Amino acid sequence: MSARTQGLRLVSFTMVLLVLGLTVATANADTITVCWDGSGDYLTIQEGIDAAADGDEVVVCDGTYTGPGNRDLDFHGKAITVRSANGPENCIIDCEGSGRGFFFHNGETDASVVDGFTITNGHANLGGGICCDASNPTIVGCMIVGNAAIGSEGQGGGICCRNNSCPEITGCTIIDNWADWGGAICCNTGSPTFTNCTISGNSVNFDGGGIRCGWTSPTIRNCTITGNTAFSSVGGGVVVSNSDSSPTITNCTISGNSAGSYGGGIYCYDDSPTITNCTIMWNTAVNEGGGVCCTCSSPMIINCTITGNTAAGPFDHSYGYGGGIACFYNSAPAIVNCIISGNSSGGEAVSSGKGGGVYYWSSWPTIANCTIAGNTAYSLHYPGQGGGGRGVQAGAGVGHRHRGDVGSHGRAGEAGAECAGPFGGQADADQRPRRAERGRLPRHADRHAAPLL
Repeated sequence: MSARTQGLRLVSFTMVLLVLGLTVATANADTITVCWDGSGDYLTIQEGIDAAADGDEVVVCDGTYTGPGNRDLDFHGKAITVRSANGPENCIIDCEGSGRGFFFHNGETDASVVDGFTITNGHANLGGGICCDASNPTIVGCMIVGNAAIGSEGQGGGICCRNNSCPEITGCTIIDNWADWGGAICCNTGSPTFTNCTISGNSVNFDGGGIRCGWTSPTIRNCTITGNTAFSSVGGGVVVSNSDSSPTITNCTISGNSAGSYGGGIYCYDDSPTITNCTIMWNTAVNEGGGVCCTCSSPMIINCTITGNTAAGPFDHSYGYGGGIACFYNSAPAIVNCIISGNSSGGEAVSSGKGGGVYYWSSWPTIANCTIAGNTAYSLHYPGQGGGGRGVQAGAGVGHRHRGDVGSHGRAGEAGAECAGPFGGQADADQRPRRAERGRLPRHADRHAAPLL
């Protein structure tokens, strides 16, 4: 027998063994059932997990699961699937205000899967519903509702990801959760992925009513982020902050969120996310950036519609800048192929409203191929300041005429006609350029770095 023939036979034999091994492994995978009424293999979900081996599936029958063994669930690093029999509407993990639903902290991978549960009434300092600590599980089709991250610096009312966790979270509904940081989701380091999720009605005391990511490169795609609130600080919808990360937000609707100071829809601090094909609308910030606010940041905002946003909340505050977009402190955003329309800054009780469409200060935006129209700047004491873009007036580099962009009292805003003023500077009301100030950090800078716990 030739050496070549012997080699071919050895390769063929090896491949047969591999196929047989895979077949045996699949055949040996067990389905373990959990049912609260005793009709399954086990009564509690943790018992089912403890009995499972890699590749097994734990199926949980319909019902509401409470008490020890049905909260703070731990996969112990196993590559198993834990799923409901008939979806999250029918299978509820009720933590009863004590502990969280799932805790991943043993290096779990994407082969550790949670599928189809409602997780509610969880209370924990990190991740009221789910916590991922140096782990990368897959969370699919879950409803994470009414949980809270409580205690000192509570992070992630719904989900907390920390220590370089990179979970895949798909098709989940994360609503009505509460925390100090990250009402729905808080991520510190790592690269989590959120796909086809609804993030709604969550709230925080500080940053990130919906999602708050620091030192993190999340991928957020095809998500609806709506009706979230940051009561006293920034980022009603999303906060991305701190350098050395590359967040991407794609094909998302970010609407109806509110912030107590800056960035009703999105707030960027010392970060440069890529925001593409998004609709950012009907968001509100009390002071700056109803749609998007950038501080020390250089995001790319591409093919987005930014409309109906407001800078200046319903209170008697002294100013409202950048109804659509506001940029401060050495920010250099690229705003390309966007529609910025129907936004407003200031209000009847606000002494200074500037930049109904775009406002920038000590920043250098590039604005190209954009439609900026129908924006309004209201000002009680200084009529006519801003129109379509108090910031655009300083030279966006495109020289559009911004039709329909008017200042208060029906007067044309200073950017309502031709873009003017030196690029990178800010113009006074009479279009005299004001020197841009470099390197000065915002007085609120120290508020936007959540503690890395």
